[in-house]
Amino acid sequence: MGVRDGAGRAKGCVSPQKLLPRTPSSSLSPHLPPPARQLRVLRPLEDVTVIEGGSATFQLELSQEGVTGEWARGGVRLQPGPKCRIRAEGHAHHLVLSGLGLADSGCIAFTADSLRCAARLTVREAPVTIVRGPQDLEVTEGNTATFECELSQALADVTWEKDGRPLTPSPRLRLQALGTRRLLQLRRCGPSDAGTYSCAVGTARAGPVRLTVLGGYGALPGPGTSLGTSLGTDSAGFQGEGRAVGVAGCAPPPPRPADAPAPPQSARCRCSPSCSRCAPAKATAPRSSAPCRRSTSAGAGS
Repeated sequence: MGVRDGAGRAKGCVSPQKLLPRTPSSSLSPHLPPPARQLRVLRPLEDVTVIEGGSATFQLELSQEGVTGEWARGGVRLQPGPKCRIRAEGHAHHLVLSGLGLADSGCIAFTADSLRCAARLTVREAPVTIVRGPQDLEVTEGNTATFECELSQALADVTWEKDGRPLTPSPRLRLQALGTRRLLQLRRCGPSDAGTYSCAVGTARAGPVRLTVLGGYGALPGPGTSLGTSLGTDSAGFQGEGRAVGVAGCAPPPPRPADAPAPPQSARCRCSPSCSRCAPAKATAPRSSAPCRRSTSAGAGS
């Protein structure tokens, strides 16, 4: 028993209970479960940038397993589908978006209970490529030549060049866009138009290809020349102002005497020299010893 002072209080001995602070847990029943641990993000979402038409993958890792959460894009909840795959594996949660367009750019968020984690999705326009480039051309002087290329997208600006220098529209030079096709039309071609031509869009280039201008009326198109171009009609349906390729301004020569057809000859009959029917052939036809059938017939009738 401890020593007491004159007032009867214990001296040098402190109750162990008084040494420990009183906590709320000391008053709880031992049969209740411990408080739940706080949900935390171990690895957050990261921003993703993709090219138009590609796919994007978002992934985060939580401190607990078996957590049910929701994915949203631009505040709209995402549902699993052909272009949206959602799965959870242990602590990790995955979202895969495919076939993305420019309109899919926005905020991607994951929400579980009071936890929210977000990242940015950026979809960039796919670079334009040249699907089909221009071809070499031969055209007669004064006619129209048309170069054509085809792009992977309709909304793109093409730069045409001649001998490495950019071309600009003029009364003789026409630039046209027809969907994904781009055309360069040269009217009334002359010797100065001959050279190399190329086209460029962004970082894509096609060419150079060569334009050959054949001089004069009498020039004939070379091998592989497009008939429509040689005659002044390009592939886009433009009618050129040049003349048709051929012998310059000459009509076909008259047939030679040896080629002239022989004049029709009268039928010959075996008659007397006085027969008028045989008169044209009298000079060449030998005299026949046979009697004239016409004279015989006339005698029989009389």
